[in-house]
Amino acid sequence: MFENKKILVTGGTGFIGSRLAERLYLDEKADVRVMVHSWPKAAWVSRLGVELTKADITNYDEVDKAVEGCEIVFHCVGVGGTREQAMKINVEGTRNVLIACQKHKVQRIVYLSSVVVHGDKIFDGMDESSPFESYGDAYADAKIDAEKVFWQLINEYSLAGSVVRPTYVWGPLSQYYSIDYVQQMKKNTFYLVDNGEHDCNAVYVDNVVDLCLLCAHHPKAVGEAFIATDGEQIKWKDFFAFYGNMLNTKIETFKSIPTIDGLDRKILKFAKQTLQKMIVPITLRNDKLEQSNPQLAKWLCKAPRKLLKMPLKKIQKILPEMDAVEMSFYSFDGFISIKKSEKLLAYKPRISVAQGMNSSEIWLKDQNFI
Repeated sequence: MFENKKILVTGGTGFIGSRLAERLYLDEKADVRVMVHSWPKAAWVSRLGVELTKADITNYDEVDKAVEGCEIVFHCVGVGGTREQAMKINVEGTRNVLIACQKHKVQRIVYLSSVVVHGDKIFDGMDESSPFESYGDAYADAKIDAEKVFWQLINEYSLAGSVVRPTYVWGPLSQYYSIDYVQQMKKNTFYLVDNGEHDCNAVYVDNVVDLCLLCAHHPKAVGEAFIATDGEQIKWKDFFAFYGNMLNTKIETFKSIPTIDGLDRKILKFAKQTLQKMIVPITLRNDKLEQSNPQLAKWLCKAPRKLLKMPLKKIQKILPEMDAVEMSFYSFDGFISIKKSEKLLAYKPRISVAQGMNSSEIWLKDQNFI
């Protein structure tokens, strides 16, 4: 399907982009060009016999050179950071790619967006028709604006393009949804939410890549967006149990944070907040006094602060907590629908969660994470 075709992958040094480039090169025998912004980040993809081209996505001239001669473009660049950075890289970067694609008459372009364009709440049956919804996150807002630019220019230039919106992508090379979980479990800083009883809508990296490849040649994919999940109805506890088993640890042994606090947690939280409030003025006083009289600061500030920190550390140790965003992330019920890709593209997630976890375990062991 892609053999000998010249294909550009922007963001090809990242997690998903590097796997896409790898599959295109090894499995599809394509002539792959990878856009590189930072050479140190290209270590993994440089193992392949792909062409590496240095370019900044925000520099149109450099993007233009990268796109030149390519028949297909997979635009996978996507970063967070400050709002200004997110907008510049995601929005202006996408504009640069589309302008270059129009100039060089690229046959197909696939943009890797994100499910976050639909907001921060998941509900049963949620699909691609769900409206874009901002919730104040810089990355999500940038992805929304980038998609708007993508569709505007696709229509204006009459380009054949598609969008893939993955959920939470896990697998080999995934920092957030594979490596971090394993490292937290090893340090005993991993926590479930409501014992992991809520619904998991994650997606294995190769299932995302499969959908991207399908969008790059299927005639019915043109002008359409598709959400990518693993398509399995599992709970977070079942998902995390795979990682626990890799470490010979039962998932039930990890602490759980309830979405609704009981009396015991309310008391501990109140005590924690009280101690923290007491420590703040002592620290400020210490900073001023230490300059003029270090010895007096030691006895009037550092000693009492140390006494307050002792019970605070004990509370923090027995009171597992997550920030509001994380709590929300793991507490939604309902499964996202992928019926659109099933119906239009005859797409079915190829890799099961169990199969993906087996491959992930092999990679994690190879990289000495477990």
